[in-house]
Amino acid sequence: MFRDLRQLDDTTIVDTDICIVGAGAAGISLALALAGSQRRVCLVESGGLEPEPETLALNKGRSIGLPYIPLDESRLRYFGGTTNHWNSYCRPLDAIDFEKRAWVPHSGWPLTRDELEPFYARAQALCELGPYIHDDDAVSRVPGLLPFDARRLVTVNWTIGPPTRFGLRYLEDLQTAANVDVLLNANLVEIVATNDVRRVAVLRLRTLDGKSGIIHPKVVVLACGGIENARLLLASNGVAKQGLGNERDLVGRFFADHVGAIMGYVVPRDGGSCQLAYSLPASVQLEREEATLRLAPALPADLQRREQLLNAHAMMECADEQSRGYLALRAAGKGLARGDLGGLGGAIATVLGDLDGTAGALWRYVTDELVFGVSTYCETAPNPDSRITLDTERDRLGQQQVCLDWRLSPIDKRTSRHLCRILGEELARLGFGRLHMDDWILRDDESWEDHHPRDHHMGTTRMGTDPSTGVVDPNCRVHGMANLYIAGSSVFPTYGAAPPTLTIVALALRLADHLRTIDFGSLSTR
Repeated sequence: MFRDLRQLDDTTIVDTDICIVGAGAAGISLALALAGSQRRVCLVESGGLEPEPETLALNKGRSIGLPYIPLDESRLRYFGGTTNHWNSYCRPLDAIDFEKRAWVPHSGWPLTRDELEPFYARAQALCELGPYIHDDDAVSRVPGLLPFDARRLVTVNWTIGPPTRFGLRYLEDLQTAANVDVLLNANLVEIVATNDVRRVAVLRLRTLDGKSGIIHPKVVVLACGGIENARLLLASNGVAKQGLGNERDLVGRFFADHVGAIMGYVVPRDGGSCQLAYSLPASVQLEREEATLRLAPALPADLQRREQLLNAHAMMECADEQSRGYLALRAAGKGLARGDLGGLGGAIATVLGDLDGTAGALWRYVTDELVFGVSTYCETAPNPDSRITLDTERDRLGQQQVCLDWRLSPIDKRTSRHLCRILGEELARLGFGRLHMDDWILRDDESWEDHHPRDHHMGTTRMGTDPSTGVVDPNCRVHGMANLYIAGSSVFPTYGAAPPTLTIVALALRLADHLRTIDFGSLSTR
């Protein structure tokens, strides 16, 4: 059943076994996995079924670190969450991503890839990605692969879905689930803990038009994303002044995003007649189903260990004169020639959002050569100084906005530079062409002149075996609290080079299995 808090009595009181806060990929996956169980589930969503500007504005915040995408543009706040605008590129994390790496401080998950493997297969189905086949089995069926030296580069695959908009795709499933209630336009403004800070007693909700609600849960799962999960814990400071789960000052720290860097361009030696398997998604028959794959050259695990690097993939795009950035630049040029400045601002924004496509198309226009733009999809090292804190500005609900201080580490750039050099050397060895590297990436320093975040907010409530290493335990329960759990990429201790959604869904399914086993009789707070 779906209800809108704005249309209910003030103050609405809800008693439930499990309250899931946030209806994005994590929250919806968790609710679906619990549908049909003996537990009463309430799924709480800040927005409605469609985007509304006033609700989206609650995501506003300030950035004081490296340049970052405005926080109210990179996140969506309505049913389905950020799956409403994702491109559905998916890949599991690699085994090395879970390992404690001596050259990467604060690395290591308290679980292994093998432990998560069965949940990845289930997540693949929820994301509608086709058969769960990755790496060599899938890649070997794509024609036109380059025979890289496997000691230096491997080819990995990302699977591409429809994309699946979780809010639309699973709306009916949740509407018909007898044990699931969905509460829309309900903003969580405070997690009220018991006096001993051992349990959540009450969740306080509020609508933008002033109505309020109270939930009495036996178990709470925060599934609001890598920024909002931390914000809610920090802001719930009525009993614990430092915020919930924050006795060791870890909540909000280790904020991470995959870093993209435009590294250069490949000019093929055949004068432009070649087509590169890595530049476009490929349809491949896997088992009895067709899957769409995107291939990427990547650093093998042994090389990462040998050279003490992070995980990284290279993305290669065929530079096209129809790129949106190039077309916007050309239109702006024609407008300037006429003395028309009206569309200049929009054109600049479009060009900045498609720098690789714009530059590659310009190269092709000047040289009449086919070129491939090369950018990184790079893991970043866990950095405790990269963090989310509460700001002094407040939103329409009176809640403190967030302040983001995004930082990178020396190993991040060194990894991108190393990947670029190896790719250039391999392309030259194979006689494919020459990689022209940008000057900034060649410099042996920490500067980033051409980088962009991938909108993957991770790490702010990291997983660890004890409170000194993480906010949550291996079952995603907040250390020291009996009934507060966290779902989503905020629990990632390290981040790999894969997009996070498949791992987010896999962890949510794993959490659902765990919640089915706990004794709810001991968790009542009333």
